[in-house]
Amino acid sequence: MSFSYKEFPKDVFDSFSPLIEKHNLSKTFKGDYFVQLTGKKVVLQFEFDRGDLFCEIKKKGDDFKFALWQVYEFLFSNSQKKNESKDYPKAELKFYCELLNNEMESIMLGDFSWYNELKKEIEYESNLIAVIYGPEMDYEHPISQKFWKGDKSWKSDMEDFIKQKGIKLK
Repeated sequence: MSFSYKEFPKDVFDSFSPLIEKHNLSKTFKGDYFVQLTGKKVVLQFEFDRGDLFCEIKKKGDDFKFALWQVYEFLFSNSQKKNESKDYPKAELKFYCELLNNEMESIMLGDFSWYNELKKEIEYESNLIAVIYGPEMDYEHPISQKFWKGDKSWKSDMEDFIKQKGIKLK
């Protein structure tokens, strides 16, 4: 839990004021580290912990959460839209608001047509990641190194490794 960013709830509410007003989102916060905005069909959760900002989205009434960047990347896989501002995390919050207000507004209106496919993909990837943490692979393994460095080719390499070793996924 972060205790060095007392303005976090206010910054979330200020940055998301266009969406809060447009979609009549209710506001909840816990201390200076967690904010939730709830609409008719969607819940946005923000957490600031040890200098990291987390923004998650979920269907109202559902427990499965997605990082906002995962949803954006899934829906717009060819897009490279990123926040270039150095005013972190305020600029990041405004950036997320713009994404949800523009490219991803259908989600704010309740379109979760992507939900099942992305959830399945995330669960599959989690099973692959479990192999990285498991006894079959150590930190120095080339696939593990690719994963930790953010090289997206780790996934196809891991699939080959699993086939080769006969590892059963959950």
